[in-house]
Amino acid sequence: MNGEEKGTNDRYSYGVGDTVGIGVGLITRQLIFTRNGQRLDPSADDLFVAKSFDDSFHPFVTLFNAGDKIEANFGPNFKFDLALL
Repeated sequence: MNGEEKGTNDRYSYGVGDTVGIGVGLITRQLIFTRNGQRLDPSADDLFVAKSFDDSFHPFVTLFNAGDKIEANFGPNFKFDLALL
């Protein structure tokens, strides 16, 4: 991300063709992250959306370079099985 074709950190990496997902449980307010349909670090259950953001969720993407492309899926057919939450 941030203009790179692939990214890494100490635990995860991604590249061209990967599907990255970000979701929020509207009841629990918990944020989750997925890659290719698999939840990333489900033990990091301490990321929550503040109550001040009630009914204010809007998806967005920032592209940095001319020619950057994404494909967005705002549901309902996600790679991650929501029943696993």
